[in-house]
Amino acid sequence: MSRPQTNDRPARPQAKTAESSASEQKGLFVNIIEFPCLVVKTLSFSLLISIVVALVGVTWFWPDEGVNHELRTLEQELSELAYELRNFGSGFSAWVDSVISKMMQWPWFAETIGKGVTWLFGWFSDKAIMYGQVTYYATLIFIVRLGVIISSIPILIIWIVVGVVCGLTERDLRRHNAALESSTVFNLAVTHVKFPFLICIAIYLSFPTRAYAILATLPVCIGTFLLVYLAIGHYKKRL
Repeated sequence: MSRPQTNDRPARPQAKTAESSASEQKGLFVNIIEFPCLVVKTLSFSLLISIVVALVGVTWFWPDEGVNHELRTLEQELSELAYELRNFGSGFSAWVDSVISKMMQWPWFAETIGKGVTWLFGWFSDKAIMYGQVTYYATLIFIVRLGVIISSIPILIIWIVVGVVCGLTERDLRRHNAALESSTVFNLAVTHVKFPFLICIAIYLSFPTRAYAILATLPVCIGTFLLVYLAIGHYKKRL
């Protein structure tokens, strides 16, 4: 009795329909919209935490220093930003410096937040003016540290380029079979890397004393390299 013939060849992927293409485009559009929203939420949360930490510190941990603690930290962060900008070209350094200067001079930003805290604490504390000044300087420290992160963009670009090269090398060394993009590993990496990204940036932006930018930028650069490497290295081309 003859054995039934079986087809062991893997089934080729089906052609994309209009519905699947529209779904992918919608997912890409949603991701593009969600990214700036995530950035805004992270920065807002970091600013809120930095103000709360500054107010708690000046109330219980360094009450004798008062506003001088935040002012000294601001001077240290400005020197750190100036040191970071020395490593880049004059054009990029001037652009970052102008952006930070304009943000620090926006009256509706730092001054408005400080006045709001002064008004709020004026209802139940005789140190309302001091708390408003602490909030004002804490907001300026947040802006300066944000400038330090912006100044590290060229380094981040270098890590992205290295990730692209390594990913292309791994992809070309593997055997390409007929398959669509294998995104399982990449999606798992995004899930596990995105939260540490936000934690590192939030801790750096809200640290109550002088903070070193390398503690925030290095994990972000390494994580970005990992994501780019996995995204390109695990992409399977059609034959």
